[in-house]
Amino acid sequence: MFDRIKAWFLQLLRALFPEDMLDQIRQAAGAGDDGAAESGTRGEALTDPGSSAGQPTQEELDRMKETPVERRHIVFFGRVQGVGFRYHAMYDARNQGLTGWVENRYDGSVEMEIQGPGGAIDYVLENLGNGRWIRIDAMESRKIPVVREERGFQVR
Repeated sequence: MFDRIKAWFLQLLRALFPEDMLDQIRQAAGAGDDGAAESGTRGEALTDPGSSAGQPTQEELDRMKETPVERRHIVFFGRVQGVGFRYHAMYDARNQGLTGWVENRYDGSVEMEIQGPGGAIDYVLENLGNGRWIRIDAMESRKIPVVREERGFQVR
């Protein structure tokens, strides 16, 4: 039964991801040609091969959070719709403890309001350009008043 589930899962992965990305996942997980982990462990999460590269140290994270709280209204232009941009933004913002929202606009751009320590906002904005299919050609940003009662970061 496990072999049938494994075969189905591998088929699903091949359908969802390009082969070069699967190769990177296998290398990061220490997998063999069939995609099964050589170590024989099961249930371990596959990590994004690029996730540790460029990650801030704990000291850098602490410094980011010491910067003053601000709120920014940002509009992104480029290949930013249909490529996971909003969910990438939400994931990074939540990981940094930021609040706000992000949504698609009718003209193909993406609009965002993001709030928190300025250093953490800068980190999220820098990281957004690292998405596999995301391409930010231009960005309009301005500071706006902080919304004190806001909680969480939402995709609209």
